[in-house]
Amino acid sequence: ETGYETGVNKVDGVMPMHSVMVGGTRVELGTSAMYTSKHLDLYLDSLNLKGLSQNYIFKIRQYLLPFVNTCEHLSPESAETHLSNSAHLKANTRARYATYLKGFLNYLGIPFDMKVKVPKTFPPYVEGSEIALIVDWIKSKKSHKQSIERDLILLETAKKTGMRRSELANLKVEDVNLDKNRIYVRGGKGDRDRVIPMHPDLIEGLSELVRGKANKDSVFGLKPRSLGNKFRDWANSA
Repeated sequence: ETGYETGVNKVDGVMPMHSVMVGGTRVELGTSAMYTSKHLDLYLDSLNLKGLSQNYIFKIRQYLLPFVNTCEHLSPESAETHLSNSAHLKANTRARYATYLKGFLNYLGIPFDMKVKVPKTFPPYVEGSEIALIVDWIKSKKSHKQSIERDLILLETAKKTGMRRSELANLKVEDVNLDKNRIYVRGGKGDRDRVIPMHPDLIEGLSELVRGKANKDSVFGLKPRSLGNKFRDWANSA
C-alpha cells in the first residue's frame, strides 16, 4: 500500500517520514518518531506561502499542535481518535477540524479524508419588529450612555450589510470608504475579501463613528467575542 500521491510504502498502516516541498525546497522530515511541532510549522509555512490569512493559520495551529505533540505515530487512525475528542461540539466545528487534519496529513503524504456530515439548516429569521424592540431597548439604557450611538450604528450596519459578527469586529477605519460609499470586508467567510455598497442610512452614522480615528483603528472598538455577547444580551433583554 502506498501513500497519497507519493508512492511511499506504508508499514502497519502508518506512513514513514519522508521529505516534503516547502517553498520550492525539499525538507527531510526524518523518522515517524520525530513528528514534532517543527513539522507542523513547515506545513503552516506552506499555507502562508499560499496567501492564507494569519488568523486562519493561527486557528489551524491551535488545533493541530496538541495532536502532533501527543501522538506517537501520525496515521488516519490517530487523526480519527483526535477528532473524536471533539464529539461533543457542533457538526460545523467538527467538520472544520476534520479539514485541518486532512490538510496536514495529506501534506505529509498520509491519506485522511474523513467527512463530517453537517445538517443543512436555515439561519433564524429576525422580524423587523424584533429589531425595533432592540433599538428601543438600546435607546433606553440607563448606564453606558456614551455607547448608545455606537451601538445603534453597529446594529444598523449589521442589518443593512449582513456582515458577520467577526467581520463587524474586525472592520477598520480604512475599510470604510466614504468617498465611494463602500465597505471593504477583509478575510471574511472562506478567508475571502469582498466589497459591500454602503446603504445611504449608514453614511452619516459611520462618518461620525470614524471621525478622528486612525486608519488602523477598529470602527466599533469591540472584539468578536464582546460583539457577539452584545447581540445576545440585546436579544435577551429587549
